[in-house]
Amino acid sequence: MTIDLPNIPGATVVDLDDPETTHNLIASAIGETTLSSVIGTMMEPASVVLDRDARPFDVRIVDFETSDFPANGGVIIETGWTDLQIHQTDIVAEPVHYYSRYHGLPSDVEIAIGALMTHHIRYERIQHLPRFDVLDAAGLLQCEASTTRHFDFLVAHNAKFEMDMLARYLTPGGPRPPFICTMKCARIIYPDMKSHALQYLRYSLDLEDGTTDERCMPPHAAGPDTWLTYLLLKRMLSDGHSILKLAGMSAEPSFIPRCPVGKYKGKRWAEIETPYLVWIVNSSAMGEDVKAAANNELFLRG
Repeated sequence: MTIDLPNIPGATVVDLDDPETTHNLIASAIGETTLSSVIGTMMEPASVVLDRDARPFDVRIVDFETSDFPANGGVIIETGWTDLQIHQTDIVAEPVHYYSRYHGLPSDVEIAIGALMTHHIRYERIQHLPRFDVLDAAGLLQCEASTTRHFDFLVAHNAKFEMDMLARYLTPGGPRPPFICTMKCARIIYPDMKSHALQYLRYSLDLEDGTTDERCMPPHAAGPDTWLTYLLLKRMLSDGHSILKLAGMSAEPSFIPRCPVGKYKGKRWAEIETPYLVWIVNSSAMGEDVKAAANNELFLRG
């Protein structure tokens, strides 16, 4: 009998017919609180052996610039990625950094002003380029050395955006790597930051060690943002958070330490009246992460 997980460094071959031993060995490798979350996110097939000398995880950091949000019919007009291998908390080879690749835009699709304000990519700049398509999307998932093996993890800052954009191009229900969201992880690991936006973390954590890494420039371009996300991921690993722990954090609702809406905006959840928490939980206008935070506070109150 097997379980749906890739190779997990830090244990030995497991007899999966012994549930208690299996649970304890995996939990010791990735942390008790993340175990159930990670199991639910891994790809098929996964007949997995837990081996202290398992190969490193192949990881691709991705970033997209788009014409608009996915819900508004946005399409991908710029991609960037950085590839690396990670074993537990160690980066085992020099990352391979790819700069931005631009993609064309259908003539009937406009670039939203809000998107232009972020990436400054005008229609005239890309109108004659090939469009991002299903083959490009599938290629992003595959290791460069193999046309059949996917990356073990994709990483992005605010990964839901990249996940939703990719979903527009991929076959529904098809195999794809789980995402690690460095924004979700940062909210847990660095909860006292005033912001967890990537550029804020760049300077608040001094990710460039007092210099300017030109691979991070210009900001809000797809390729440079993947390198900056790499620097953030590297810091999290060096702070003792293994790749699997980060995967577990990413599988949970985002940790939001303060209420982001309404009359209690900026207040800690413990300071908010119970009826207002109930209203948040039942409101169709609230995001799932906000609902989860309010619901967690209600649970703590019994």
